[in-house]
Amino acid sequence: MRGCFHGSTLSATQHSVARLGHGTASPLLSVIGLSYSSGQFWHLKSTPTHPTKSRCILPTLYDLNAFVNYNVEFYDNDLENIAWRFKHKIYQVLIDPNQFKRVDIAIIIVGEAIGMVYLDNDISLKGIGRILVKIYIKNNNKVVAEILSESDGYIDYLGLEPGEYIAKVDTVQLNNLGYTADPPQRNFTIKTSREGDIAGGIDFVLQTEAKQQ
Repeated sequence: MRGCFHGSTLSATQHSVARLGHGTASPLLSVIGLSYSSGQFWHLKSTPTHPTKSRCILPTLYDLNAFVNYNVEFYDNDLENIAWRFKHKIYQVLIDPNQFKRVDIAIIIVGEAIGMVYLDNDISLKGIGRILVKIYIKNNNKVVAEILSESDGYIDYLGLEPGEYIAKVDTVQLNNLGYTADPPQRNFTIKTSREGDIAGGIDFVLQTEAKQQ
């Protein structure tokens, strides 16, 4: 997002810059609200904007004191797409007298992982609820998300940055229930996409250990 901070006046455009990587041009994204440290708030009407045009509407805060730090806060819910997130929600801006500042606000575009957890009951596969599925960064044991399956076995998580991941059913829970998961893990990739990528097929079938033997 391009922000304009001029003299004792604090302004911010309604457009955000989402850097999609790979050397591509950064499109402008609409932001329809912001607030600053005194608590005032604007709710702007979102308007289509061509990525190559720099013209924008500037809601302006007047009569801010120079040499004072102001906290400017942005809200994910004010972005046009639920897959878009502000990398940082709060920015601190020092107001300088008679100067113009540009501030770039980073937007992260996240993806979604969806799937099912089934229980093999010898007759058919039936969705099973309250099964914990953990998502790890590939080649890293760091857990980035935990999903509890719904009553019909459905799992869904929105908030993964582009990259490679591994999904596994929680081994502690499997041991406590006497189940094994097939497959033991699912590898998937969240691709870079302006609208946010969706990785499907994160499915697991649980079987009793006795049946495995």
